[in-house]
Amino acid sequence: MLSKNDVVALRLNLDDIFAGFDRYSKIGLAVSGGADSLALLMLAEHWTRGRRSRLVVFSVDHGLRPESAGEVEQVGEIAKRCNLDFVPLKWTGEKPAKGVQAKARAARYQLIGQAMKERGAEILLTGHHSGDQAETILMRLAHKSGLGGLAGMPKMTRLFDVVVGRPLLGFSKERLELIVKRAGLRPVIDPSNFDEKFERPRWRSIMPELRMRNLDEESLRLFGQRMRRADQALATLTEAADRKLRRIDPFGIGAIKRAGFDDLPEELRLRVLFRAIADCGGETDQPDLNQIEDLTLRLAQDVFRGTSLGGCWVERTQSEISLVRECGRGLPRAQSLEAGQATIWDGRFRFENRSASKRMKIAPLDGMKRSELEAFVGAPVRHNMARLRSAPAVRDDAGTLLGVGTLSHDPSLFVEPTVNWTYSQE
Repeated sequence: MLSKNDVVALRLNLDDIFAGFDRYSKIGLAVSGGADSLALLMLAEHWTRGRRSRLVVFSVDHGLRPESAGEVEQVGEIAKRCNLDFVPLKWTGEKPAKGVQAKARAARYQLIGQAMKERGAEILLTGHHSGDQAETILMRLAHKSGLGGLAGMPKMTRLFDVVVGRPLLGFSKERLELIVKRAGLRPVIDPSNFDEKFERPRWRSIMPELRMRNLDEESLRLFGQRMRRADQALATLTEAADRKLRRIDPFGIGAIKRAGFDDLPEELRLRVLFRAIADCGGETDQPDLNQIEDLTLRLAQDVFRGTSLGGCWVERTQSEISLVRECGRGLPRAQSLEAGQATIWDGRFRFENRSASKRMKIAPLDGMKRSELEAFVGAPVRHNMARLRSAPAVRDDAGTLLGVGTLSHDPSLFVEPTVNWTYSQE
């Protein structure tokens, strides 16, 4: 463990390092046994002395190397010496032949996320440092990322439904290694961190040459910080334009007013369009930046007749751009909703059955007669029925129509959109 003298000698301001994390009563630490995560454990343990925040250490054996089980045990021994709760986890089952690092990362967060829920941990801290940040920015630059990607890793984010904090992004790996050495610990070394068949180690291997050309971790950190600042400013402008120009109706069909959209700077048009597709596309893969850029250019052409992207069918009229959940690859699946249950349907609607015994079924509106729909709505429906095929309709066991989209006439059926529909509901 680190002593008070160690903290002073290393010039560590723990309150600055962990600023904002003291609002959590139980904090998880992801510790592999490497220098980065051991330094995190040492710093967090010292910081929490005398505080209300409590720590729980999670360590995952991915089963990819014979040494990994022993490394998890070593982490457990260190946590025990620090009087911290320790939870060993193991990734079981057959391992993938390709994309192993990405899938191991997903498995790690999913395993830890479940264990956090069981133990009441509210946030997971990781040992990512300035070198990791530099590599991330270089990788995203090579992958042609937009401003958000080039900003690198944020201090706070959500991954695989886990709230993740990265308090050590301002630390170099060398400084973290010094902290571990000062604490009298010997970190484990994972050979995969140097295996250049993986992308990150390839970037890591050329960092010494980049430093010689003044492209070091600090330069890349500053670049990422400036990209994040620009991205946040544009996000504010996008939010204002979005609220002014976009709407989603109760059936989940979106529209963007061309009168204002066509006059926006290109970057804002890209962002508003991306939001619209993400909100209306349902449980489908979101488009990448190149696809959004291409669609924005096509929308400005006179010959544009409509296209499919991100689960949406996108059309343009003189007055608006419309976005309809596409059905070409199959309608969203039907779901049963038992009494007292709630569910998310197609990533767009949240339904809750508040009855004591009534069973409901949510299914696409596909095949409903216009007369039945208009009788339920109580007004003419301006859409062609083909555009409404993927909207949800809720019926009870007797076949009685209880709700369509966000409209409900039954007090036992509660429905709300899961996306940001705080815009005009014309």
